[in-house]
Amino acid sequence: MLRRRRDAGAFGAAHPCGRELGDALGVVTDGSIRDIPMIAPGFQMLAAAIVPSHAYVHAVDFGLDVEVADRPVEVAPNLWAQEVNALHELESHWERIHNYLTTLFASQGVDDIVAEELAKRFSLPQWRFTNSGTESTLDAVRIARGFTGRERLVKIEASYHGHHDALMVSVEPPPDKMGPPDAPASVAQSEGIPKAVVELTTVVPFNDLPALERAFKRYPDDIAAVIVEPAMMNLGIVLPDAGYLVGIKEMAHRNGALLIFDEVKTGVTIAPGGATERFGVVPDLIALAKAIGGGLPCGAVGGRQDVMAVIEDKRVAQMGTFNGNPLTLAAAKVTLQDILTPKAYAHFDALAEVLQGGLDSAIAENSLPFHVITLAARGGITYRAERVRNYRDYLTTDKQTAYLSWLYQCNRGVLMAPGAEENWTLSVQHSQEDVQRYVDNFTEMARDLRA
Repeated sequence: MLRRRRDAGAFGAAHPCGRELGDALGVVTDGSIRDIPMIAPGFQMLAAAIVPSHAYVHAVDFGLDVEVADRPVEVAPNLWAQEVNALHELESHWERIHNYLTTLFASQGVDDIVAEELAKRFSLPQWRFTNSGTESTLDAVRIARGFTGRERLVKIEASYHGHHDALMVSVEPPPDKMGPPDAPASVAQSEGIPKAVVELTTVVPFNDLPALERAFKRYPDDIAAVIVEPAMMNLGIVLPDAGYLVGIKEMAHRNGALLIFDEVKTGVTIAPGGATERFGVVPDLIALAKAIGGGLPCGAVGGRQDVMAVIEDKRVAQMGTFNGNPLTLAAAKVTLQDILTPKAYAHFDALAEVLQGGLDSAIAENSLPFHVITLAARGGITYRAERVRNYRDYLTTDKQTAYLSWLYQCNRGVLMAPGAEENWTLSVQHSQEDVQRYVDNFTEMARDLRA
């Protein structure tokens, strides 16, 4: 086995988690990716998690985008430290460690544990694993089409569901092409998407049941599924109207179609069972992704037993070399069972209370036409006085002030994703001091705007 010794003692003293991992693998390393032997792809991924980061940090912790102020942070220390402990307990020989961490093929029973945890959280019994949100929504669409024997999809205007042709339609379309509000046009997101594919995707506004009903009447016995983000998170945060989600489900079933929830962004972030739990509506299929796997490239699609049976019955193909691999499922197991605990969600709620209260006060004191939405680990500022209900409302938000807010935060030690469409995701590593810093920075900007 290749060993490289460079400054291992200094790294080990500063980063015991990294030294533990190196010891478990029989490698002496300073923690950089180049020092990990090329034995299994997963090792490089693990090494990336222990490289020290300083100053501005935009890290990934249990699969959620994390904004951290300027202090040294080890990325996802809880996850990796616990995985190292698991390795010490379970694996005493190199060969067994190699099998446990490989990114290839069978997961040695961990898939059952993760699937049971997802079934408990999302109230759907059957699960298959993928490697991204794109793969999860792609599989959900294929499953729905196979189950119903239909081809047409209905999606929400401006929702992003990954980069596959069927759903790269009307993702924030330009105003000159988007069509009338009550009947949005189906617009390809980019070149390279066949017109025939675009024409099989019907677009409707969010929070508009009459528009959805018109789509079903226009295409009777043709629609396989309606896919929706239960809370839109590509336009800041857009919440569903009361009764909207259950209304979609009832209308879809009345017309022989399925309901798909894209919970790539809401799953396990806004509640242990995501939007499914928070809003009390269980869809027929759910797409999940990196948030369930500690930030590793992973995903899952879950569904009703009769719907998912199309895979077992060989009617629908769902496969992939890395699907359900041991590395990502080990991370998912730790994330779901040991990190995203009731204590973690109580922590998110406490931080959200600080953000909501502080930002609301700054907005009110300075008479600014903005409002704040918080949902456990997710949240954001909407730069418009009135609630945003759909894409057309979002187009009227104040993009310039949103960008100014990003600059204020960036210049004061908090690195956020730029753009009015972005929102924050809290981490188990964040403290009240961290979120208060964000509030203080925003308050300074608010006062300057009124000066």
